[in-house]
Amino acid sequence: MKNINLCCFLLILLSTPYTLASAASTKSGIDQSFIDTSVRPQDDFFRYVNGKWLKEFVIPADKSNYGSFTKLIDESEKHIHTIIRDAQQAKAEMGSDKQRIGDLFQSFMDNKTIEKKGITPLKNEFARIDAIQDLKTLSAYIAHAQILTTAPFNIYVQVDEKNPNQYITYLYQAGLGLPDREYYLQQDQKSLDIKEAYLTHIEKMLTLAGVTHVKTASARIFAIESALAKIQWSKEQRRDSIKTYNLTSTKALQKQLSNLDWETWVNASGLNNIKHIVVSVPSYVIALNGLFQSIGIDDWKIYFRWKLISTAAPYLSSAFVKENFAFYQTILAGVPENQPRWKRGVLLVNYTFGELVGKIYVEKHFSEDAKKYMQDMVENLRQAYQKSMHELTWMTPKTKNKALQKLAKFTPKIGYPDKFRDYAGLAITKDDLYGNIVAISQYESKYNLDKLGKK
Repeated sequence: MKNINLCCFLLILLSTPYTLASAASTKSGIDQSFIDTSVRPQDDFFRYVNGKWLKEFVIPADKSNYGSFTKLIDESEKHIHTIIRDAQQAKAEMGSDKQRIGDLFQSFMDNKTIEKKGITPLKNEFARIDAIQDLKTLSAYIAHAQILTTAPFNIYVQVDEKNPNQYITYLYQAGLGLPDREYYLQQDQKSLDIKEAYLTHIEKMLTLAGVTHVKTASARIFAIESALAKIQWSKEQRRDSIKTYNLTSTKALQKQLSNLDWETWVNASGLNNIKHIVVSVPSYVIALNGLFQSIGIDDWKIYFRWKLISTAAPYLSSAFVKENFAFYQTILAGVPENQPRWKRGVLLVNYTFGELVGKIYVEKHFSEDAKKYMQDMVENLRQAYQKSMHELTWMTPKTKNKALQKLAKFTPKIGYPDKFRDYAGLAITKDDLYGNIVAISQYESKYNLDKLGKK
């Protein structure tokens, strides 16, 4: 996610001279044309300063909100589009940064090929799901789904919250199609309407994919997701960093997930050599173990078929894209229109290859001199803080020493990294969008797992 924000952050830095110039021209730095004089500033200062803008501005049809950062992102997007389009037309060497950037974008923009393929890109995955016959093959597919789509629980390697010098595997609750468990549990009219719309959405998507008896299938899918929602923790509970850090031995976790074929899942997940996993929601794991036994194999198969279709929808033919957008963006988020395809293509490329795009971006829009200027500014601030801490009279020497140690460990990350990520081994083609998505998912999963054992 941090890669997505790279170019936006750069643009903010680049925009600073313009902002200062604008401030100088208006003396106060405040645009008074948006002030709502009908509001007293002492009653609602925000409405006083921005009231006229809030009343008059029309949110673009492809957005659910708008603000200064949205404007910055839009401006940055134009620069990124130029970079991607240049890479697309460059006929770059296979395996180069520009080739990966350009061909991924080309595969997304190749409407003719995408429409012609329809649902066929998912045929191999459908066959893999159809091959599920028992808990052993289900366990193997769960590990596969954690890479490609989603599963009732997901694993991720990240910095250990209790020991930042190492990486560790985390296990999280997952598997829902609606944004949060409350969508399934609440019984107010709005929630009921959303659930009904979701069932209709599932039926439409299954129909597009050629599934028969869609009403029965959608009910079975929703029943599984509802069962998962009932045993999950709320957002509020998951905000407790202490309660969600439960270091668990793999032997103990194997007992908690006794209805899962542990050896099959571990081998398929690439976690053979780990001894501990941080379980985010222990009660969920225990309850989920019961669901693996009580829910039939055929129900799990239709559930995973749905997860595959839903996850792949943005990369399939227009019928899938439109229906996916109609539910998740229009019904849930209130966005009436989808973004132009080129914008969605830019988002995909920037999300996937943020550092590769960022590398070219900074060459064009953020010089080494500009970076050094910002580094010097931050260093001046750091020294000022250090001097201020030394002069504090209310802080004890012990506390002051700890504060200075913390300040000394501060590592500024400005503009772009000193070393950009290398995507060696990742093959991207210009005529297979979904194949690219699969390759990227598998590559990122391996990249994540390879962090284990590193500092």
